[in-house]
Amino acid sequence: MAETDDTCARLAAALDGGLLRPAFQPLICFETGAIVGFEVLARWTDPVTGPVSPVSFISIAESCGLIDRLTSHIVRTACGEAVRWGQGFVLAFNVSPVQLRDKAVVALISDAVTQTGFPLIVGLGHSIGMRVVAEGVEREEHATLLRKLGCDVGQGWLWAPALQPERIPALIQRLGLRAPDPRPLDRSPYQRLHQLEALYVGAPVGLCFLDTRLRHVHVNGRYAEMFGAQVDALVGAQLSAGSTPDAASSICSLAHAVLAADARSPVEREITANGEVYLVVGQRVNDDIDDVIGVSLVAIGISERKRAELALRESEEHFRCSVELSPHIAWAADPDGTLCYISPNFRDRAGCAMRDRIDAWRAAVHPDDQLRIRAEWLAWIPSGQPFATRFRIQWPDGSWRHMLSRAQPHIGADGGAIDRWYGVISDISTQACMKQRIADLEGQVRALTLALLWTSMLRSLMARSRMGMAHKPRSSSSRRTETSLASVMASFSRAKFSRVST
Repeated sequence: MAETDDTCARLAAALDGGLLRPAFQPLICFETGAIVGFEVLARWTDPVTGPVSPVSFISIAESCGLIDRLTSHIVRTACGEAVRWGQGFVLAFNVSPVQLRDKAVVALISDAVTQTGFPLIVGLGHSIGMRVVAEGVEREEHATLLRKLGCDVGQGWLWAPALQPERIPALIQRLGLRAPDPRPLDRSPYQRLHQLEALYVGAPVGLCFLDTRLRHVHVNGRYAEMFGAQVDALVGAQLSAGSTPDAASSICSLAHAVLAADARSPVEREITANGEVYLVVGQRVNDDIDDVIGVSLVAIGISERKRAELALRESEEHFRCSVELSPHIAWAADPDGTLCYISPNFRDRAGCAMRDRIDAWRAAVHPDDQLRIRAEWLAWIPSGQPFATRFRIQWPDGSWRHMLSRAQPHIGADGGAIDRWYGVISDISTQACMKQRIADLEGQVRALTLALLWTSMLRSLMARSRMGMAHKPRSSSSRRTETSLASVMASFSRAKFSRVST
């Protein structure tokens, strides 16, 4: 008793002498990492005995009636210090349970604040429950866990211990100062539970959670419908008994693969149940201390997609067969003119890569045509107009064939720029040969026509020559002239028929 009375006297003297001072421990916003305020803690250093534990002097202050005076002193002194650090943060004070039964405590604190001009005080301790503050945070992993649990504010040695007022400005400079949101986000586990429940009920995909013994813990209606079961029948049942035998076996295999995997990467399987195809994705679930607690399954119906893929493959196969049977060679180029596709033909080996096929075609073009057609093509691209050119290509038998290449631009879906060129190469060797043959025949016809004209002219000259000589005796020179004309006609006729026959 004497010791308690002595401590009460020393405490009263310390209050009179200003030996009790506030210390400030920062309150950190888990969302931003900035300081949102400080918890104010009473500190007493006795000049004789040294620091006195708050556990000791707070209870003594309560028992000897000094608690109101202590509270008023700490609030007034703390606000007087904090008012110099700026605005927008809060100060939190711990109030004794004894004071909570006294209505005058509100006026007591209000008067102390009014004397300093500090704008706002929030928090009379955790009993009021205005926001969740996690105390004693010392490690980053603790902060991460508390953030997941929905705590708003953290306090502890991870950021700073309780500091004397003169050290607070430097701490604010390092961590930043930000006013707390008067209506903070509710990230509590309670809210997340209801969010997950809403997702489970309304999700358009099948959702299921299995424990490590592969029992159904949670199942939504879509999952049960997919695998021909009822939700109530699945919950608590083993995975092996939850669906058709084939589907259950496939899902069991997937779940075992997920649990056996070294990492948390998802594992996918296509599973057929009741005539429909589902893509089931399994992922291992770990708790906050990294222990495996089960497997999460997501099932997505992909029957329509599979049917569409099958139809597309069939369409592509029909197109490929049509192209390969066509006497023409289809090709395509990027907007800049780079050849990116050419259809296969008899010269290509099975499994020939596209780039090898393109290179083989380029190598087969006649050397005299290669540079020409490339220059024509690149110069034409900016026009955006249909293109055509001719060139020669060497056939496997060593012969040269004449080819015609035509291309049309394809406008993209936006209706603006060209997104592809599509072309076709046709063998025009037969047409080229026929054209040359026609040119040769036309030359022969012209030669024959000229020969007939010359024959007619010579015969006319010979006829006039005979008519003139009929009235005169035929001299030896006349006979020689007639013989010469006849010889010329015979020679011309032989030359004419020789040209025609070739």
